[in-house]
Amino acid sequence: MTPKGAGTVIVNYNELRHGVMQWRDPSAPWMDLRVRQALVHMLDRQAMVETIMGGLSAVEDIPLPRQDAAYRLAQQRGLPSYPYDLAQANRLLTTAGFARAADGIFRSPGGEPLAIQAAATADLASNVQLITAIADQWKRAGLDATPFPIPDPHADRDLMRSTVRGALVRGFNLEYAGFRNFITPEITSEATRWRGGNRGGYSNPAFDQMVARLFTTLRSSERDEVAADLIKMGLEELPWIPLFYGSDVFAVKTGVRGLTNVMPGQDVSAWNVHLWSIG
Repeated sequence: MTPKGAGTVIVNYNELRHGVMQWRDPSAPWMDLRVRQALVHMLDRQAMVETIMGGLSAVEDIPLPRQDAAYRLAQQRGLPSYPYDLAQANRLLTTAGFARAADGIFRSPGGEPLAIQAAATADLASNVQLITAIADQWKRAGLDATPFPIPDPHADRDLMRSTVRGALVRGFNLEYAGFRNFITPEITSEATRWRGGNRGGYSNPAFDQMVARLFTTLRSSERDEVAADLIKMGLEELPWIPLFYGSDVFAVKTGVRGLTNVMPGQDVSAWNVHLWSIG
């Protein structure tokens, strides 16, 4: 809780905003890990936190609360770091075979521009603002990047979310269930009417097995170990492009006491209203 003079502002981190990469096309440039790594290094995520989120968030790679035991275990295992670093992004793209042409765009040896979409459903203005910022930063870094706001509602919304030519921006709930959105059985397809959690089509048998263990292991300490390994694998392979924590924010006037932060996934800030007091 943060005092603000006239009252109190409470910020609850409830998700990791991230981009789901599209894995269905084996010829897509981001199928190369070095390109995915460059995509993250090209993003000034702190600037997004300060402008889009009004400073009421934090840059983060790990889709769990910082107080979670698995979060700390994952850090102890040693994780890749993806700071804003255009020079490193350029080096990665160069080693992946791309060169910056006279027009400023990175191109393949065959002259094709490195084109990518940043997409999100357009039901929230903040989603459109975010994908516009991402596309703008990628464009200034040398990609042929465009924002793609997906109309909502729309008859083909699920199809469009599953066939984005780039990254679909969404939220990763700060709980273990979020890992299910990257397992093979959750891949969306025409057969499932494009329903399912895995819209990018990422498939890794080792990841699938670890998620299965996560939800069949009884001891919490062992689950935390598996979750830490999943975090490490995720940040090494980058099926998601990490951005920052999403947050719920609410304010109360001076004199109202008893309000607390809530657990991730809990949207009801008044869960303990019976314990509040005014005075």
